Amino acid sequence: MNALRKKDRSNRKSVDLKSISKSYGNVTSSNETKNLKRQSMIFQALANPNRLQLFLEILRNKERKVNATGKCYLSDIVRGISIGSPTISHHVRELSQAGLITTERDGKQLVCMLNMETIQEIGEVLGLEVKKRK
Repeated sequence: MNALRKKDRSNRKSVDLKSISKSYGNVTSSNETKNLKRQSMIFQALANPNRLQLFLEILRNKERKVNATGKCYLSDIVRGISIGSPTISHHVRELSQAGLITTERDGKQLVCMLNMETIQEIGEVLGLEVKKRK
């Protein structure tokens, strides 16, 4: 059996990938590669159950417009989540770095907002229609 495997390997033709890429051009451009990496980072951020739960709470609170100003305070969100404060801070930072949310300070409060451009982009990747809301 080993002799047969060695014979099969010797009959294989080597492929020169450089010559193929020169003939046909790059399969993906550097711009497309950057977009794929960015989208991968977004999906990785949402793959964590705690981050997904936090993201969905921000989304729900945006839908409900928690307070009169329409701002979504992190302190309002975390009341319904059983995750420790340091862990929540870490997950908020990860969601922000992935571009899913933006944060700003309002006094001592941290305000979380959905990044609708990123959500629109991901919706397009998934073939979904994302409605823009004010």
